[in-house]
Amino acid sequence: MIDRIMVAVGDGESARRAAAVAKAFAATHDATLDAVHVADDGTSGDPAALARDAVADATVDAGSVDRESHVIDGDVPEALERHVRDTGADVVVIGRSDPSSVGERLFGSAVDRLLRTTDVPVLAVPETADVDPATAYDDVLATTDGSHEAEYAAPWASLLAREFDATLHVARVVDLSTEAGSFDAGGASSEYLDRLEREAADDVDEFLEVADATSARVEREVRRGTPHEEIDAYVAEAGVDVVVIASERSGSLSGQLLGSVATKLVEDLDVPVLVLSAEEEEEQGG
Repeated sequence: MIDRIMVAVGDGESARRAAAVAKAFAATHDATLDAVHVADDGTSGDPAALARDAVADATVDAGSVDRESHVIDGDVPEALERHVRDTGADVVVIGRSDPSSVGERLFGSAVDRLLRTTDVPVLAVPETADVDPATAYDDVLATTDGSHEAEYAAPWASLLAREFDATLHVARVVDLSTEAGSFDAGGASSEYLDRLEREAADDVDEFLEVADATSARVEREVRRGTPHEEIDAYVAEAGVDVVVIASERSGSLSGQLLGSVATKLVEDLDVPVLVLSAEEEEEQGG
């Protein structure tokens, strides 16, 4: 499923960590690693050297991987999007740093643009991400809201758990503001809330069926609250190393909610977040 990984590289900390994560992913999946440097990204130094060195000097020993380096010109988001189309990348890895930094204004906008416009999975890596493969990727978290769109993350989450020999966590947060509706405003009964949680547990089981994760170590989690806040809390409590979530750019309510949660997780979490486009599944499914 993953034969070619593109990573956007530069001289910022988030870009270096993204290169390290991409190198680990490429080694695990026996994929080609394409290190891409956009010349007009505000960084200093020789662009070609940056593209080579950002991966070669990655802070993890992820083994030998097939590597390519490309230097491209133009606006960062547009140039990366074009390169993804031209090279047929299966996954895009890109760093994300402090919102106030110059690098974030450049690469952050690229993350947002790629999430909105490409069907290729995007792995957003914060500058706080752990890049030690000896400890990273032992715990993979997938999230679902019970929708068909959310299930597109299932096979990818299962793939990562299998390739990294990791525990697969699946979380479902019951958002009372949207699922309980007027019942929440007036104080939902305990019986009603229990029913919502039972249905949420069924959603987790259905997600795992799609994931076909029978051979993986699995942890199930059902919570009540605001989805991105509860997922953030669970990531910290369970020691999650990477989060997998689907996002849909549609006008449907489920798509809007799913996309909103994915965006918040990319912005707030201290671990890499792999975002999958649900539109690709729709197209493949006919």
